[in-house]
Amino acid sequence: MRALFSLLLFVIPLQAQQAPAESSDEAAKDTSSSLTSLSFLMPAEGDVFYKPDVRIVAYVGGTPPAAMLAVFDGFSLDRPLHLENGLLNVDLPGLSPGVHEFKLIFLNENGVIEQSRSVHFFVRVPEPKRDTLKGKLRRFGRVTAQAEWKGGDARSRVVQQSELKIRGDSIVSGSRETPLSRDVDAAAQVNYTIKDGYWEGNFRGLVRTDENHFRQPADRVSARLSYGPWAYLKGGDVYPTYNELILNGTRIRGTEMGAAVVTGSGENHWAYAKFTTGETKREIPAYVAEYDTGGGTRFDTVAGTPSQNLTAFRLGFGGGSTFDLGITVLKASEENGNGQFQALRDSLHGVTPVDNLVLGLDLRMGFWQDRIQIFGDYAGSLFTRDRSIGAFGTDSFDVAFNPKDYEWLFVFNPTTRAWQYLLKSKNGGKGVDPWGFFKTSSAYDMGVGTSLPFPGMVSETQLRFSHLGADYHSEGNPFLGSNPGYGWNLQQRFVVLDNRLFLGSEVSDFMQNLGLYKQEERGFKAEVRYVPGAYKPAFWVNGGLTSRVPQGVYPYQFSQDFAQFNIGGFHQVNAGPGTLHGSLLYGYTRSELELQSTDSSSLDSLLSFPVTQTHIINTAFQYRFRGSSFIPKLAYTFANNGIQKPTNSVIIGVQDVFMRSKLRGSADLLLSQYPKTQTENDLSFGEVLGVTYRIRENQSVNLRQRWISYGSRSSITAGAYYEMFL
Repeated sequence: MRALFSLLLFVIPLQAQQAPAESSDEAAKDTSSSLTSLSFLMPAEGDVFYKPDVRIVAYVGGTPPAAMLAVFDGFSLDRPLHLENGLLNVDLPGLSPGVHEFKLIFLNENGVIEQSRSVHFFVRVPEPKRDTLKGKLRRFGRVTAQAEWKGGDARSRVVQQSELKIRGDSIVSGSRETPLSRDVDAAAQVNYTIKDGYWEGNFRGLVRTDENHFRQPADRVSARLSYGPWAYLKGGDVYPTYNELILNGTRIRGTEMGAAVVTGSGENHWAYAKFTTGETKREIPAYVAEYDTGGGTRFDTVAGTPSQNLTAFRLGFGGGSTFDLGITVLKASEENGNGQFQALRDSLHGVTPVDNLVLGLDLRMGFWQDRIQIFGDYAGSLFTRDRSIGAFGTDSFDVAFNPKDYEWLFVFNPTTRAWQYLLKSKNGGKGVDPWGFFKTSSAYDMGVGTSLPFPGMVSETQLRFSHLGADYHSEGNPFLGSNPGYGWNLQQRFVVLDNRLFLGSEVSDFMQNLGLYKQEERGFKAEVRYVPGAYKPAFWVNGGLTSRVPQGVYPYQFSQDFAQFNIGGFHQVNAGPGTLHGSLLYGYTRSELELQSTDSSSLDSLLSFPVTQTHIINTAFQYRFRGSSFIPKLAYTFANNGIQKPTNSVIIGVQDVFMRSKLRGSADLLLSQYPKTQTENDLSFGEVLGVTYRIRENQSVNLRQRWISYGSRSSITAGAYYEMFL
């Protein structure tokens, strides 16, 4: 709990620097921190924009994270983030038609992802006509570099990593590596685009000092060349999205290409094809990691990871919002590895090389100027947990084909999910059951949506039905299979008063398949957001209820009720010689858990856990003097989870501009009261200093230092950040 409450000690400057892109082995978890909340004020999930320029407005309540990373359509956003009075504003101009995703990632002081939030929206505008693309040469880009020194608890705890090898009958230590990031983290990033008529080229590169062969790649490099809407070629680290059930933004180090046949002036696709192939996981040897725990040294043995390659193909017809029919095929497999890897895998209980084959079909149709949309996705999969043991033979099963003849396509063996539905034993038993295979190894997502404009109002409704079989799996979206089951979801959005008032609701019912028993999850959410404009008070209210009720006869079952409520607002008023900006947020969560037993002979037929309630209050103020750049700031956070003593945090800061706006400085003092034990609090002190110097109109350098002391522990970070726009 101390680590949780220590988040109260960190504050992000008004101009937060962009963090390095996350590595593939640091998956963003969508778990909520009780001390930081995020509400997307604009757009709401599923909003439709009929212009290519979109503004993202988000409110970050509670204590801000140590750093934030914005990701748009799979790439790090190439501009600084500005957080002021808890509001984050990001302008996204010149967007192409289609579905877009904006993701905000919270990172802690060690650069580890704490949580993430994302919002999806649609842009429905025609593609530019041919004549508008002629004779326009444009070049633009961005270069950044950063270096951070870390001391105390901020240092990396990894001291050394040693590769494991087999020599005879013994396991010995191989090559060793000391991470450069133990005391220093450095990264450099470049993004450059050139456009000439129909031609467009783009290069992105990210180099980090913590790159090493004991983890998945941290560096990123990619190049893209396209010719209007007709063809494109990508190389390096690509993030293709073909089908949400099959391939949805997974990083692939390889090649992606596509071509389309268009009609008219290039606004409408008649047919298109996409192909990608490459490595999704590189082989990581088994190794021993040495950690500095502060009170000694700890050794952890890691089994390693086999290399994985993925190939996917998509053939589509249409491709616009009016009609889009696509067929997607995916093949992913991992290398068996040599005998040494096999022996280490078995001895260390590591992962086994998998094999995966997926086939899917999806359809999108729009009617009445796209005011009514019908959509549907379907996919079926074959997944083998261990392909190293080879394929089935024909000695024990009556089969229409010999699986060994098709090992080049897919390894079918006893570790294949739901194999018993496809083969019939010669000794009797259950025969071929296509319906059983369909229920367990397939997934679908289908529904209907409306976007109806009325005088002064836009109404959006979406009804969605989904099913995810317990044995369905796609390596192109591996996290999808963590919640098998079936259910429905209904969302409604209303935008009135010239886009100033947003009303939304969501109702869902989902039956989870937990193996031994099923669990029904019912949920309801509602929100109201009012953003009238400058010098007018804005507010929002959102909340939800979730109930999980077990279904079945398994003796021990959990039931849970979860409620969440948030209310907040911000306002700016003319007060005395300046302008006062203020914000207030209150958050409440309640969780009740029960363990039920249907066995009357058990010790307790009903076991109740304590009801958990959390209260959070966050308020922030800053005053801007007229004719002056001096701005004082004050923030206060209160948190109480009902288990430990309440936590209080105060931040006092100032910022000013010097040298004709070329130099910007800020200073923050931090004071926090955090739980030392369950019944005793302790005090923590800290400071954050930042200086930004604008070298030229397109260049700037930022120096930042942060020190935190809590109890006998402390952490210090100092860094330099350079940015140049081309």
